[in-house]
Amino acid sequence: MEISVPEYFLTSYDAYGTGVYILDEGTYYLTCAQNAHEATNQILAAKGFGEAAGEQLVYATDYAFDATTYATSIGTGADVSPLFAVADMNRYEGRGDNSIVYYSRNNWEGTVTPGYVRLSMTAQMAEDVVLDDKDLPDATGVEFPTMGKNANLQLINMMDYDFDDPTWDTFLDQLTYADMTNITLTGLRETASVSSVGKPGTIDHNGPSGVTQKYSIGANGFASVNDDPNKDLKGTCYPCNGIVAATFNDKLVEEVGELIGEDAMWAGYAGLYGTGLNIHRSPYAGRVFEYYSEDGMLTGLIDTAETRGIQSKGVYVYNKHFVLNDQENNRAGIGTWLPEQALRENYLRAFELSIVYADAKCVMTGYNRLGTSWCGACPELLISWLRGEAGMKGFTVSDMYDASYMVPVHEIVAGNDIPDGELDPATLADFAPGASKANAAVAQAMRTSSKLVLYTVLHSRGMDGISQYTKVVSVTPWWQTTLNVAQWATLALSCLALVLLVLDLCGVTGKKKAKK
Repeated sequence: MEISVPEYFLTSYDAYGTGVYILDEGTYYLTCAQNAHEATNQILAAKGFGEAAGEQLVYATDYAFDATTYATSIGTGADVSPLFAVADMNRYEGRGDNSIVYYSRNNWEGTVTPGYVRLSMTAQMAEDVVLDDKDLPDATGVEFPTMGKNANLQLINMMDYDFDDPTWDTFLDQLTYADMTNITLTGLRETASVSSVGKPGTIDHNGPSGVTQKYSIGANGFASVNDDPNKDLKGTCYPCNGIVAATFNDKLVEEVGELIGEDAMWAGYAGLYGTGLNIHRSPYAGRVFEYYSEDGMLTGLIDTAETRGIQSKGVYVYNKHFVLNDQENNRAGIGTWLPEQALRENYLRAFELSIVYADAKCVMTGYNRLGTSWCGACPELLISWLRGEAGMKGFTVSDMYDASYMVPVHEIVAGNDIPDGELDPATLADFAPGASKANAAVAQAMRTSSKLVLYTVLHSRGMDGISQYTKVVSVTPWWQTTLNVAQWATLALSCLALVLLVLDLCGVTGKKKAKK
């Protein structure tokens, strides 16, 4: 049997030197063994330290120092460059007296210490965590995109055009500012319907362990379309991702992905909020059942197989939570600090491999911050790395929307395309042409996000049943009408109760005065 290992897997990221992936000078050892302990002993024996029991399968090869071969990314060939110094407390300019001693294999005794590191908030941190007008792009010299120009193109007509084909510009010129607002502010496990260009609304399933709601939930699901007598049953819930990764069986995991994709297709889902690619840092992380392992390489390779299986059924995958969601309690807005080497080699690697090897389409961004930058509004993360180096072609959704620190316009200009929520169109109205904060750069970013959503949905099962003769219309479902009526009725009853309460209190007060 011949086993090959990509040379890229042997590289390290040189955060404080070249700023690229390097092969260090020295001898590299690979081995096959029953377990990690036996593997370690075999390599130690090959290096002359003791003897290993049984047959030893050790391969060794020498490398000279190389900072050239992997100075460009394996995803797109883009230049690799330092992006995340701001997440390294020791390199963040506003750190004040804060510092961190990171673990080092070259100095275990001097760096591995018990206890914890105490950090304090500085004035600069307090300023940097707030998203306001200072963070909006300068629109000087930027023109508003063409909007509302009819070209008689429906989304289905774009099926045969590559992402970079200029015909897409003609197609996008048809979108109005309201259309783009609708697309970029709608994402509560769905993408918006745009009737003007024949884009149907789609629904997504939340969770990495399979379809756990009734098959009949989606109007265009095969169960509903075919009136399956079992349509009110639920799909299979598969073992948690830690168990899935423990199989080390990529073929089996790909089959699991295909079955999850089949269930999603039957239920009418176009996307899956999952699977989970954060790293097992602690058994108390809160989401360990959603995540595969403590190793970014294993996580990325196993997810490559599962993502490939799910997407083979036309269901796009939102791998989550991008990136560094290490806890559940108090996770909203927490600042995560780490060196760029650790970020790239473990945490980003988990997402990178499934994008490069399985064309994973989407991600869900995390609640947390990289240093002081919220993951959903960090252009270094979402534009420079995710689209630039890794080469993801789909779109991003935020985690469940939290308006206390998330700001829609900042997400969009930073590369977070839609929220996991349904937001008021008024939140983007001020940036439209002629409005108080008119900003052409914001409109261009909205156009980019709209294209990413449209292109991804076009090449998914969300377009099942759509032809060039199909007309997409917006319909309010009965349950939405019922809910709206119930909400207004509740509001009316609440107002009536308040009036009666006030009258009653006034009556009681009047009686007391009369008695006195």
